[in-house]
Amino acid sequence: MSQNSNVEQATKPIMDEVYSIYQNRVANTPEIMISPNSAKLYDYADSIIEARANLLASKTTHHEEIKNSFFKGVSKITLGRDYKPVPLTEEILKTKESAIGASIFGKTLPSVHRKFWNENHYSWYYYEATDGPRGAVNHKTVYYEVHPDKVWLMINGDVTHGVDVRDKNLEVFMQATEIYHGRVMREIYGIEPTLDKKSK
Repeated sequence: MSQNSNVEQATKPIMDEVYSIYQNRVANTPEIMISPNSAKLYDYADSIIEARANLLASKTTHHEEIKNSFFKGVSKITLGRDYKPVPLTEEILKTKESAIGASIFGKTLPSVHRKFWNENHYSWYYYEATDGPRGAVNHKTVYYEVHPDKVWLMINGDVTHGVDVRDKNLEVFMQATEIYHGRVMREIYGIEPTLDKKSK
């Protein structure tokens, strides 16, 4: 997904280093404390990223439905199918994941569009857009950044007003990521999700 890509690029070197420390932590480094929630979120991201990579390595195309009814009919008659094979990309997989993520938060009005997805080891996004009068769109992007000891968020790229996610908000976020992880792994990648012992 492309929302807040500038923020992600700016924080990527720092967060890559944090994630590397997390991955390589050993028993004789007690100063590096990983909270149970962060460990769980890192594990969710790890398993999703691995599943994406495995699917991309084993499958080069996917079926995209032909929208135009005329071409759909012609394709059905001449080729025996009403879809076209297109290259499978990480972006396509994240789009599919984000549709599952959106459904976690319940039904919306036709004018409201939601997405919720895992971007990488330490980044989660919630995006909501509402169609307004005369084509105007009101939108909100919530960026969740996973640190070893906390989850931090900012809205619409406003770094100066970023806050730690706590209490009920953290509970809701953790529930959403757990449901997302389970459904994405089952429905897109055909894998029954399991978590490493370190996050339990």
